[in-house]
Amino acid sequence: MGIIGSAWDCILLLDEADVFLSQRSHSDLQRNALVSVFLRVLEYYSGIIFLTTNRVGNIDEAIKSRLHMSLYYPPLNANQTQAIWKINLERLRLIEEERSKATSKEALSIDTAGILNFARELFTRQSVKWNGRQIRNAFLIASSLARFDKYTEEAQSPNNAETGTAHHSFDIRADHFKVVANAATGFDHYMHETKGKNDGEIAWLERVRADYIRKPHHEAQQMPSVTIPKALPLVIMPSRIKHITETLHPGTQTFPWGPNIIFPRTPD
Repeated sequence: MGIIGSAWDCILLLDEADVFLSQRSHSDLQRNALVSVFLRVLEYYSGIIFLTTNRVGNIDEAIKSRLHMSLYYPPLNANQTQAIWKINLERLRLIEEERSKATSKEALSIDTAGILNFARELFTRQSVKWNGRQIRNAFLIASSLARFDKYTEEAQSPNNAETGTAHHSFDIRADHFKVVANAATGFDHYMHETKGKNDGEIAWLERVRADYIRKPHHEAQQMPSVTIPKALPLVIMPSRIKHITETLHPGTQTFPWGPNIIFPRTPD
């Protein structure tokens, strides 16, 4: 790896890095040797390398000290998803233009507005959102379906093909993406019924990934402390009555826990 990066003077990308950096164990000596060698190579590598994984919980703890920067990518939100759909729509338009020039046939027209509206509806309806690769795959399949429909219409209605008359205003429509989405949803439902949970839930139970976290740790707000008069006797109810004034932080009037605890006065 280091020899290739130095010889080509390039930036390396190692996808699915957890294969080489899985946690070491007492039972798999061959895996331990692979991880140890890779850690040593990574430590003395002088170039730039990107490591990616979607099973970060499997990574050996020793990797943390070998990385200069660790980045967490949360699931796509609505705006990011729309941006990816727009990028793929533009790519599809350019592909159709190039195909038209190469084959001397008319490029397939694209219902951009209708497809984007469907993308918004799909994002709202989906319980598990599509990632960028799934969106790209949907474009590949939907465009192939649209081309098949176009050829079928031309074969069945040659007069319409010659005059330019078509049954639809656009060739590539939201209907084609609905076919892809329904097929994907059906398979996801089958897998959910088979396993009892979706992929994200299974990954969380196996402690290899947390797809949804409430808030990144560095953005979490610190719980405010409860400030009380020092001489006031306090108890926690309805648990066993205990005087807890000694739990105050030394030199302060605050307790170390959050504000969601009720402190009633003790009976006189």
